[in-house]
Amino acid sequence: MERGIVFFPEREIYQTPKDVGLSYEDVYFPAADGVRLHGWFVPGERDTLLVWFHGNAGNIADRVDNLGLLVRKTGVSVFLFDYREYGLSQGRVSKAGTFSDAEGVYRYLTEERGVPPEKMVLFGRSLGSALAVYLAATRPVGALIVESAFTSSEDVANLYYP
Repeated sequence: MERGIVFFPEREIYQTPKDVGLSYEDVYFPAADGVRLHGWFVPGERDTLLVWFHGNAGNIADRVDNLGLLVRKTGVSVFLFDYREYGLSQGRVSKAGTFSDAEGVYRYLTEERGVPPEKMVLFGRSLGSALAVYLAATRPVGALIVESAFTSSEDVANLYYP
C-alpha cells in the first residue's frame, strides 16, 4: 500500500556524477537488515562528508545536477544513496525498510569507511528529512540539515486524504 502512495521509486540510472564532471565511486553496502543498497561516494576537497537522504520519488540520478553544484561550491565530499527498490538498490520499499537503510548507511560510513561522526553532515529532503532526523537523534553526527521536512506521515496523509 505504501508504494505508489508514499514511495515512488524509479529503477533507471540515466546519469551519473561523471556526466557533470565529477569523479565518484560506485558503492554497495548492506542495510541494517541485510538488504543490498547502492550509492555513490563523491570525493571533495574537504574532509566533511555530506550524507544525502533524497525524497520519495526518483533515485540518485535525479540529484546529479544539484550534486555537481554542491561539490563545486562547497568542496564537501558527498555520499548519496538509494533506498531499497530505488535505482540499483535491492529489496522492496517500506517505511520500516527506509529506517533500516538509514541505519545501514551510518554503519557503513562509520565502521567500513572510517568516517568520524563529527565530520558527517546529514542532509535530508522531504522523505529523507525523517531519516536524517532519526539518525541525528540516535547517533552522533556533526550537523543536520533538513529541507521540505514534515511533522509526521500521518499529517502528510491527512493533507491528501482528509
